Order: sequence, then structure tokens, then C-alpha cells
Amino acid sequence: MIKVNASKIVNFGESNSDTIFCVITNSHLKNEFSVDVGEKYKSSCVFAIDSSDQFFDLMKQDVPENSHILVVLPNVYFKSPPAAVLGKKRKLGVLACSSTPSNVDSIQHFIQVAENTDPVSQDAFADRLFSLGEKTESLFFYDKNTKTKAVFKHLHDHFSWHEQIGILDWGQQQLFPSGEISVLPVNVFDQNIESALDVTGELTFKGTAILHSGTPSFTHLDQQRLYEDLATLNDDSVIVSLKHGHITSLKASSNKSLPAVRALEALMYVDSRYSVLLEIGLGVNTNHKLVSGNSAMNEVYGGRKGVVHLGLGLTPYTQYHIDILCPDTILYTKEEQWILGDTEDSSVLRDEEALA
Repeated sequence: MIKVNASKIVNFGESNSDTIFCVITNSHLKNEFSVDVGEKYKSSCVFAIDSSDQFFDLMKQDVPENSHILVVLPNVYFKSPPAAVLGKKRKLGVLACSSTPSNVDSIQHFIQVAENTDPVSQDAFADRLFSLGEKTESLFFYDKNTKTKAVFKHLHDHFSWHEQIGILDWGQQQLFPSGEISVLPVNVFDQNIESALDVTGELTFKGTAILHSGTPSFTHLDQQRLYEDLATLNDDSVIVSLKHGHITSLKASSNKSLPAVRALEALMYVDSRYSVLLEIGLGVNTNHKLVSGNSAMNEVYGGRKGVVHLGLGLTPYTQYHIDILCPDTILYTKEEQWILGDTEDSSVLRDEEALA
């Protein structure tokens, strides 16, 4: 049974005496949901669909206005609906559970994370990030264990910033659990993904890996095999050299992480777009608890003081999108003002010469 305490999901924001809480899920899960609406909602309902086309029909015919909608579709690649489909009197929260394997236990876990999320603190983090970012010409990534450093020229006009944080207003939608701020060098729905984020230096891949699958043909066994190679980044690090966002070399710190290097090199050989740093994400959900295995919803993990994750590929245009959570990486401004990471000691940056 998947239990939802609807009134605890603060990201949905305000309701009124007639607001209905709706769950949209796959047919095999419809009877698994138990929704407690508390005093916030008039009632609840659960709808079942098994294709993205059915979602649009459902919104037109069945989902009432003045509703808060939780989408849980592990068997459907779900794309954000246009504003005209969502309407001005609905709010939409989407559990990101289709690009990686998701079972009842993991769905329950992340619904509870959503219920415990503090969107107000996430807004405060974003305000500080953008305030500091606007005042500096570059940001620095530093790994406190491997001593790698890279500079990010973040002020390019064509970079696309995205926030999956805060409290929803009517007519808005968001991924749940919330807690990610990300930047890409392209529009997230742009097929030309050869542009790169302007990062030069060395980054350390060390931590939890996520392997998202896209819509092209693939097998779950292939996804699992590739994920297991990338998961060796939990055991040891890979040093990634970059020039203006293009990967020039990969070096395993030990034999433990060699499978990750081989997997990444194989992907780059088959599709050169994997050699481009296409996403920098900042996980700021500090109420999040990681689950083991390949889980898309680990992406918002914020540890104690925020966690950097780095992305290669972009579904559905590449077969996979790879995210590497890097909890030992610290993010600073050029002026050595701490932004994110599990230390606020700016002296760590003085261990290395500044990059030109």
C-alpha cells in the first residue's frame, strides 16, 4: 500500500474548501494508493492511465479544476503538459519515477520525502545562489579529497537555468520531491545538445550514480549492467579533465573505478555527445534520504548543505542521461564565498593555484 498524507505536501501550497486531491498513476498501481486528505482538501480521487496520450484526455474530461494533482507513472515517459492543458486552476506535482526502475517501496519512500520537504528553505538557498552568482564572474568547483579544481564561467546568456523548488501557484507544475537547481547550455527540449557548459579544469566524479533511460529502444538488463559499472564511483573516484565543458580525459583513481571509466569511454565512442558536460545540478533537498540502487529521485539529494551533481547526455535525444552525485565537491565564487557543499571553510581553495 502507498500512503499519501496529502496535506503534508507543502509544495502544493494553498487550497480552498472545494479543492480536490488527485492521483494519476498506472493501472497496476491504482488500488495501491491510500490518500489521507486531512482538512486541506474536500476529497480525493485516483485515476489510472498507461500512455501519455491518455493523460491529455484525462485532463480534458475527468480531472476537475480546482485540484492538486500528483502524477506517479513509473511505466510512462511523462512530459510536462502545456499550460493550456494544465489550466489556470490546477497544480501539478510529478514524481520522477519513469526513467529508472521504481517499485512500490521506492515510490512510498519518495512520497514521504515530498511530505517532509521544506520548500521555503529551498527558495532561500536559490535567492542566495543567484544573488552571489550575479556578482561574480566565475564559480569554482573544488573536491576536498582529490584536490581537483575547475572554473565555471556561468554568465553566458544562452545558458538555461531551471528551478524545481518552492511552493506552487495555480497553473504551475513541478517535479517532486522538489529540490534541484540546474543549468544547461541548451533548452531542455532542444535536440541540438552539442553545446557545453563552460567548465575548464578537473572535476571529480565520486558518489552515487543515476542512469536515466530515454524513449529509444533499450532493455532494462542493459540499463542495469551499465548502471552497475557506473556505481563503482561509490567505491573510488574518476578524475575528469575538461576544456570549456568538453571532456579531454578520464582517469580512474584506482582499479575500483575502472569499470566506470570504461563505461563512460564506451558511451563517448558510440555517441560523442556524452563527452560534453551538459548539466550542472545543485541538489538542495536536505530532508532527502538516498535509496540504494538506480533511482532518478536521488537527484535532489542535498546532504546537509547541498550537493553538486554533474550530467552527461540528455534524454530523449541520447539513449541515457547520466547524473553523478558528488557530495565531496564544494562550490565557491571567485571571491571565495561559499555557496554549496559540506564545508564553509574557504581556505580550502588556497591549497591550489587559481585557474587562469
